[in-house]
Amino acid sequence: MIRNRVPTPMPSRASVRRQAHASWVAQTFAGAVSKDHQGRWVEAEQLYKSILVLEANHLGALHNLGYLRLRQGDRDEAARILRKTLRLHPKSAEAHNSLGLVLHTSGQFLEAVACYKTALSLKPDYWMAHNNLGASLHELNRPDQAIPCYQKALTLNPRYADAHGNLGNALQSLGRIDEARRTFEAAIALAPRQASRYHSLSACKRFSAGDPYLAAMEALAAEADKLPEDDRMQLHFALAKALRDVGEHGRSFSHLLTAVSRALAKLPTPSSSRAPPTVLVASQEVDGPSSLPSRAMTAGVTIGRLRQSIGPQSRKP
Repeated sequence: MIRNRVPTPMPSRASVRRQAHASWVAQTFAGAVSKDHQGRWVEAEQLYKSILVLEANHLGALHNLGYLRLRQGDRDEAARILRKTLRLHPKSAEAHNSLGLVLHTSGQFLEAVACYKTALSLKPDYWMAHNNLGASLHELNRPDQAIPCYQKALTLNPRYADAHGNLGNALQSLGRIDEARRTFEAAIALAPRQASRYHSLSACKRFSAGDPYLAAMEALAAEADKLPEDDRMQLHFALAKALRDVGEHGRSFSHLLTAVSRALAKLPTPSSSRAPPTVLVASQEVDGPSSLPSRAMTAGVTIGRLRQSIGPQSRKP
């Protein structure tokens, strides 16, 4: 007996167009995120904007464009874009956190605290937001309140070097020097090329001949041309302290002079406006969450490393 087969319905033209559009958006967004990863910001920006021409409410493109503006130093435009993102997507924990970064780097610490708390109400296991909340509380001279935030971040991500460093700074400010030293050592173990941690550690310990941390700093100094300018300065300060401890006063003074000259070079000229707060940017992980790093000990407290963007898997339909 032969049965008539029911023909498979052909997709409508509208359905085909929708699928093609969705595929183009997904591929373009993935390409933008990839270029953002590589530091090719101009190309990434063009791709984010091309998506927004067709999908003005696209969460990932809007958020990442705002975060890109923050990394480019345009905090006003970053805040404008992120506030627009939140009007359209009020439950985006990443956007609340990123706006907190903008406010923090603008010195608006109370407002930043509110943003981080909102982010955490939406996403309680958001470890970078816990770190950032601690950073803003620390800037408000509340290190005792910041410590539990850093500890929560480390409970969620024990390998988060910035939170270890920030926790060390908070402990040090409260006079808990031994705890701070151990915390800085943990941060260095996770990020041995992050010079600011050696600077922090140098204020918490006395070096002796053959100290492995001194050897590590000297090895890092041999490649100083590969380090960011701020890291070079902090490394010279750390070496000046360590070499003084071991009695090498000539070399210590040389490093101190270099550190001071680099620090003076960073000061704004009399004719310039007030310099914006320094933001240290870690290797960008555009599809991960975001946070602030610790500033140099000579400059104050710390925030965490800026790593905030939404990747392809986070795009909402």
